[in-house]
Amino acid sequence: MADPTPPGQPVGVILQLVPIKTNNDAVGPTLVLHEGIHQLGRADDNDFVVAAPGVAQHHCRLEIQGGKVAVHRLDGNAVLSLNGKPVSGKPTSVLSGDRITLGTRVYRIQVVRKTTSGVTSIMHGKAGDATTKMPAVGSEFAGYRLEAILGAGGTAVVFRGVRPDNNTLAAVKVLRAGLNFSGGAAVRFYREAMVGGMLSAHPVAVAILEIGRSDPFTYIAMEYIDGVDCQKILDKHGKIPLKQTLDIILPVADLLRYAHASQLIHRDIKPGNIMVTNTGQVKLLDLGLAREEGRKDTYDLTQPSEGFGTLSFVAPEQAFDAAGVDFRADIYSLGATLFMMLTGRSAIQVDTPADFLKKLVKEGVPNLNTVDPTLPPALCAAVANCLKMDREQRFQRYEDLIRDFKAVRDTLG
Repeated sequence: MADPTPPGQPVGVILQLVPIKTNNDAVGPTLVLHEGIHQLGRADDNDFVVAAPGVAQHHCRLEIQGGKVAVHRLDGNAVLSLNGKPVSGKPTSVLSGDRITLGTRVYRIQVVRKTTSGVTSIMHGKAGDATTKMPAVGSEFAGYRLEAILGAGGTAVVFRGVRPDNNTLAAVKVLRAGLNFSGGAAVRFYREAMVGGMLSAHPVAVAILEIGRSDPFTYIAMEYIDGVDCQKILDKHGKIPLKQTLDIILPVADLLRYAHASQLIHRDIKPGNIMVTNTGQVKLLDLGLAREEGRKDTYDLTQPSEGFGTLSFVAPEQAFDAAGVDFRADIYSLGATLFMMLTGRSAIQVDTPADFLKKLVKEGVPNLNTVDPTLPPALCAAVANCLKMDREQRFQRYEDLIRDFKAVRDTLG
């Protein structure tokens, strides 16, 4: 087929960097850079922030102009290669099919002539002015028509958006202007998109459609979920029936198993982050606290003395050392979530980390059968196994947890 671009006219292209999995390294979604000159690196004064192992503060520059792409290194010590050969400070041409290495991350290059949907743009690092007003409902933003506000918090506003060209619905999460990488909010925003992209193949994960920049706002466009979260179900009904609870928890446990295979941990499992769609599908939300297990240099802001998450659902070790937790903290949180869903009350009801530890040491976590003696003993034992204070005594494999919960579910018909 002939090239539709008129002779002599500059070719508008975008550059896709498709991640290639190396060893056991988890990969993120495809990165997309549009026409222009883009500086990449870890520092928040880059045009695009790449928070990945081995990436220098000011790593490289990619030039996409007139249908051609070139890359050159900015830091003499930066690990940057093209098809296995080091890239110098001079512009080096990039072609489709090339492989480029940024730090420890390897990407396959695709140069395409039109904007594509369903891929993820790397995030722009400059956050704009805090006085800039959010996009308004009814306006066009980043290719989406914003129809309604789905939720709002201190760092972002989530809109229901639709693409006018194909009527695709999306949840468009827009970071408030003025929140920059040095302050942490934008790095967690980036992490949510990157981890979400890693998990998008699992049906319980919320698919990430794209992450990008529409000056001065950074945004994530995600799969639109029409449903209700489990906390709202609890607020309305007090508790959730056993069969329904297990039908919700088992898919979440399988997603956590899938995440653990890529060394990812969620760190914020709770009823409010589990949604049931109008068609009965289960979705796990909010990956803002997620990180790669054992990889503290991978866009992880958690300091050893900080504890994140909702205290009623965090593991004892997470309340005081969120940076040092592993997948067994998610197992605890899953057990605490199940406890809440079945009984309508928290396993541990406290307001501060100090009170959390005191209550655990003095009273321990109550067994489910002391709250509701009608619950199956096998289920109570499995939940108790999740909620052990010592993580070495909890389930050590998701497969065992899923097996025990499924055995109870199978007896219910």
